[in-house]
Amino acid sequence: MFSYYINHGGYNGAYKAIELNCNVTIAQDIDMQGKLFTPIGGGQILEYIGKNYFQGTLDGKNHTISNVIVLNEFDSGLFGISSANTYKDLNVLDALFVSTKGSIGGVVAIQDANTGTSYKGNATFSNVKVININYLHTMHIEDEAIVGGVVGQVIDTVIKIENSAISELDISTHKVNVTKNRNKITQGRLVGGVIGRAINSNIQIAKANNVFDITGSATVEEGAEKVDDVIVGGLIGYTDTDTKVEISTSYNLGTIKAITRQGIVTGIAGGLVGYAEGSININQSYNTSAVSAKTASGLIGLTDSSNISIAYAYVSRGDKDAEVGGETN
Repeated sequence: MFSYYINHGGYNGAYKAIELNCNVTIAQDIDMQGKLFTPIGGGQILEYIGKNYFQGTLDGKNHTISNVIVLNEFDSGLFGISSANTYKDLNVLDALFVSTKGSIGGVVAIQDANTGTSYKGNATFSNVKVININYLHTMHIEDEAIVGGVVGQVIDTVIKIENSAISELDISTHKVNVTKNRNKITQGRLVGGVIGRAINSNIQIAKANNVFDITGSATVEEGAEKVDDVIVGGLIGYTDTDTKVEISTSYNLGTIKAITRQGIVTGIAGGLVGYAEGSININQSYNTSAVSAKTASGLIGLTDSSNISIAYAYVSRGDKDAEVGGETN
């Protein structure tokens, strides 16, 4: 019912059932086995479009939401479009998120400040774990298929993601325990292990990791291929010129690939960030897995920015000068 209320602008028929800025606490584990789920917020209900974003807080109390299945034409995730400011102490386990046109995120498909002004909203994801998830974007050629392990798109938001794992991992001991059915992200154009794309935002990622095997892919018409048709990053896929990124004490262990649907290597890929147009600061972070694309590097696949800082960060696969732009890893 919570999803229904939010998608209907907080209403149940003619009656106000819930405030969009409510504070939600999960009191127990939730198993959604055998049920199709409608994402919370951003539902395509004509009279409520643009007026049905969740705006409150979510406290998972370290409980687990499991066996979530979302098969959606538009945005796919636990939340569809959200302006909430806090998500904490939450586990999402054994889920399948599928979209044909929208964005996909393990927790939120689109985090959008929705202010209508130049003001940026704020959002914090703390102690959020996404475990054994499969993401699939069955995009059309013309679609912008955006996929992120935690958040698909970030728009007009100052966002902090901390102490969060995109795998089964104990951050306190840095002990990785990958489940038998390894996490997978497949078939997206702009893809990141944590965030797919960021527009006009400030991104802070700290003590986070990705163990996803990530494959970005696109159907490319003959003779129409461009190098940036597919952009993939271990933590972040793509950031625009108005987005600032800070990554610290974080890492990627998953293999990163950018290919066409026909299996031909294409696009841009980076062990931590695919393509950064804005400023970026990476500190005490690393990538240990292979990166495959036409333009590929161990940390940042490609950047147009002159404001780059990399300190105490490394690529452990032994490639010389493979931190930024244009080196095959």
